[in-house]
Amino acid sequence: MKEGKNKLRYIVADDFTGANDIGVALASSGLETHVLFAQEDRHEVSESVSIICTDSRDLDADEAKEVVGQLACRYQLADSQPLLIKKVDSTLRGNIGSEIEALLENGFGLAVVAIAAPNAHRKTLGGLCYVNDVPLADTEFASDPKSPINSSRISDILKQQTHAKVEEYRFEDRGDSTHLECLTRLYHSGAKIIVCDAQSSCDLSELYLSTEQLNVPSVFVSTGELTQALFTLGSHTATNLKPTHAPVLGVIGSMSQTTFLQAEYLLEHDIAQVVELELEQLLSQNFETYLGVKANEAIRILELQQNCVIRSCQDLSLRYELGRIAEQNNLSQKQLSEHVRGCLAELASSIVKQLSPKARLGGLILCGGDIAIATAGKLHASSYQIGGIVADCVPWGTLNSDFTPFPIFTKAGGFGDVTTFAQVIQYLNQEVKQ
Repeated sequence: MKEGKNKLRYIVADDFTGANDIGVALASSGLETHVLFAQEDRHEVSESVSIICTDSRDLDADEAKEVVGQLACRYQLADSQPLLIKKVDSTLRGNIGSEIEALLENGFGLAVVAIAAPNAHRKTLGGLCYVNDVPLADTEFASDPKSPINSSRISDILKQQTHAKVEEYRFEDRGDSTHLECLTRLYHSGAKIIVCDAQSSCDLSELYLSTEQLNVPSVFVSTGELTQALFTLGSHTATNLKPTHAPVLGVIGSMSQTTFLQAEYLLEHDIAQVVELELEQLLSQNFETYLGVKANEAIRILELQQNCVIRSCQDLSLRYELGRIAEQNNLSQKQLSEHVRGCLAELASSIVKQLSPKARLGGLILCGGDIAIATAGKLHASSYQIGGIVADCVPWGTLNSDFTPFPIFTKAGGFGDVTTFAQVIQYLNQEVKQ
């Protein structure tokens, strides 16, 4: 890690894939790194880091605030670690403001927000969040079914979620001052949350190290690429990932265009067979019977030693129809999302538990943080040890579950290129062409 006085013990993340994204650089640098689902399941190893997944991104704001507040008290975070990393979504989905407020009410005096993921082409400039140089509100992420975005200005998004005073730190206003001097000045003016411009890995590391020098317990709110800026990636990346020709099961919950194209690539190149789920059937009274039929369909594919992908989105336009579909079924959009999440998790765990020994899995790909953690719960796992990364953006690791003696890969919806899923499978088969 770049020189600093703060020893990492805990990181807080609001979803599972995000926890893995920020943890993979730690694991790759040689640190034992665990993601905790059950917040009582501590790993008190001197050289280990625990990333606590609150699974709060899709909760109501008050619920999310309560979850994070209780966590801060239970772990005495402000006392045990004067600079806490809070991993959030790089497109500002979730309850970022209310969760920061919970930490400010439990011992922390300041939150510094630096949203940049240069490898994924995401940055903050002039207080605005950009994806591929397009303002956030003008991208597909703004229409997220569970966390729609109505502004590209990060401070506006946060002000909708918290009563804490929010100020912007734009680099164009920096002058000859250091980051530390600017942050200190804003803090003494009464700011509780400072939104910083950040475009590069250098910006992230410099802002983090400057925040570390403040004489106040602080929260550094950033993306999964923060730890890549702070830690030197070592040779641990995928060194323990053993090659296999056993089939791979993929369960796709994300409705992003990126993920859709990645799944289509698998099908077009005959890398995997698909099990399509019809939303109408998932919402029917007989959905449990339907899931059983689909589980058997997937098991037959896997027993033929073929890779299998399960998805509930066969058409990109579906994400724009969810409000209407929810209303037709007397559900809120949140209830609809939770039901589909539960169905996918139940289906994945059922397949894993029912597979015969001759059809053992080579790996399980879970796409979408909500699907991933729900599946882990169905498999009775309370933690996940991160092993490394493949395909540049897909962390892998192992669940502490008797049902999963194979690697688990997690991918956030909007990351990667069209070949990402294919690269994961080919890496397992040692077929990646450099």
